[in-house]
Amino acid sequence: MESKDCPCGSRKEYTECCFTFISKNEIAKTALDLMKSRYSAYVMKQIDYLYNTTHKSVQHLTSKEGIKSWADETVWQKLEIIYFKEDIVEFKAYYKDLEGINYIHHERSNFHFENDQWFYVDGNYYE
Repeated sequence: MESKDCPCGSRKEYTECCFTFISKNEIAKTALDLMKSRYSAYVMKQIDYLYNTTHKSVQHLTSKEGIKSWADETVWQKLEIIYFKEDIVEFKAYYKDLEGINYIHHERSNFHFENDQWFYVDGNYYE
């Protein structure tokens, strides 16, 4: 794999950062690590990782096709962490749609720790 900065903004190489979670070599130890790796997974179009790190209780609300569609229709630009504590991460994800229009996805995400692993549950969205 070519050396490149991790999309999460850590200033580490992707292979030394979020790829370690996405490739399943490591499990995210914190909700923040999971959130950052999920952002990177959107950038890198790692649909299975996004689906599998969504909590089982809410997986039925999404689909791999829906995740892929959104990932394919966006050009992710930057991740900004606003706030985090053990099971909550608030962030802004900057992106462009296919027409080049800029957007900000501002979310306060909730995570759940189960069976020694963090999962995304849901989030509150802000405009």
